[in-house]
Amino acid sequence: MRISPLLKDILYLIPYPLAFLLVAVFYTSGVLSAIQALALGSIVLLFALLSAFFRYSSMGLLLFVIILSIPFFVIEFALIYADLGIISANGVKPDALDYLYFSVVTFTTLGYGDFQPTEAARLFAAVEALVGYVVLGVFVSVLIVVAQRHENRRATRSAIRRKALLRHDPLELKARVTRREKTSGDE
Repeated sequence: MRISPLLKDILYLIPYPLAFLLVAVFYTSGVLSAIQALALGSIVLLFALLSAFFRYSSMGLLLFVIILSIPFFVIEFALIYADLGIISANGVKPDALDYLYFSVVTFTTLGYGDFQPTEAARLFAAVEALVGYVVLGVFVSVLIVVAQRHENRRATRSAIRRKALLRHDPLELKARVTRREKTSGDE
């Protein structure tokens, strides 16, 4: 029996939502604290992203998954910082937007220095920086692959059109090429 590639992809993804459901069950039953549940969810999501990177043939789908996961990571770590705390350089008590800001700055590894993690949050800040480094690196590499595939398809379509035109009217093709060369030479 032959299984379609789409069905294989769907079957391949099933363990990850189940893992998140398991994390949610452990959290609601009190087995895991909020921070432990978020950290475990983050690890599951990172593993799903990395395995999808090596599994999927559809780079467009992978790009979509990565784009959707970035806000999840940022919000997840912002919630961790809200629980464990961050220290403001000017001594003002941080609010919800400050936690989100600190999470974005840490995820992108910018590190402005206007906020610092508390002693309890330092490990999570380091993990977030590593996760951001990996996810953004995978995102850029997938973006390059998608762009290359798009350019290859465009070049193939252009070559097919040229061949078809050459079969029908070689003089018209030569005239078009000459016009293009003149136009590109004027720039």
